[in-house]
Amino acid sequence: MRPLTHVCLVSPVVAGLMNLRGEVVAVLDLAQMVGLARQSARSLPESAVVILRAPESWSGRAQERPACGLAVDRLLGVRDVNEDALRAAPPSVDTEAASYLRGVAAMGDPPAALAVLDPERVLASEQLKPYRRHK
Repeated sequence: MRPLTHVCLVSPVVAGLMNLRGEVVAVLDLAQMVGLARQSARSLPESAVVILRAPESWSGRAQERPACGLAVDRLLGVRDVNEDALRAAPPSVDTEAASYLRGVAAMGDPPAALAVLDPERVLASEQLKPYRRHK
């Protein structure tokens, strides 16, 4: 977890700013966005920031595409999930939280539920609308 610079007078969904190889990147707190309690990102030894980049269609070169980070309590790994394995989130999942998911899949042995986040839906959230750059 890199150090975050907290910004005054912004929503708690913005955990802070970080320096990523000279690029200033806003880090979002997804737990705050969906109303979950979360410990301070700095107090968890397994905390990490997952970097999301805008799609290639926005710009040809990776370093030119806008980025943001998602603060996570821990990262257990990266998995490939077949689109055919995705199912709708169960009704017990909060409506706002479900709106950020591409779907839910059963993975592993024994099978465990895996929520598959849709980064584009997260970035399109109404909560983030005040922070979007308009061209």
